[in-house]
Amino acid sequence: VSGCSVKGTGGAIYSSMSTLVLKGSTVSECYGVAGGAIHLSGDAVAEVYESSFDKNTSPDGGCFGNDGKGSMLYVNECLFTGNKATNYGGVFRGATHGKTGAFFNNCRFRDNILTQNNTGSCLYMKTGYLCVNNCSFYDNANLNNYGRELNWSNPSNSDGKTYDTGGIVTNCTFYNDG
Repeated sequence: VSGCSVKGTGGAIYSSMSTLVLKGSTVSECYGVAGGAIHLSGDAVAEVYESSFDKNTSPDGGCFGNDGKGSMLYVNECLFTGNKATNYGGVFRGATHGKTGAFFNNCRFRDNILTQNNTGSCLYMKTGYLCVNNCSFYDNANLNNYGRELNWSNPSNSDGKTYDTGGIVTNCTFYNDG
């Protein structure tokens, strides 16, 4: 999938209350308001394997936007290069409405950028769990100099509730990120 642009969420794919499996695919140069490539909503589940995401853009989540209460994202052996967001998460921005989860395993992140506001040049989780295992981060940038690669926060949401936020990072390597 290449060159998609929408005025709404999910530049290439929007999934709500469903299961999405993506394997051996390339998504490049797509744009969506939340999730340049893919947006999850409701109780959606996405499993993404052995795929690449290149030069996708969005104000929130250059590749993935995950807003659903209970939605889950599983990403394994993927490559993320040159993706860009202006507000949160050059690659992923998770949850502004309720608890969600995102799991990245054996992935590579290179030359992703957060250009203006806020945090997370690669991955940002507002409410939910973000787990990152055996991933490599190369030459990613946050032009605001805070929140760098990974960022978690736990403020109250628009529904007035405060949700648990957390995660784990294991066996990851960071190179020349700034």
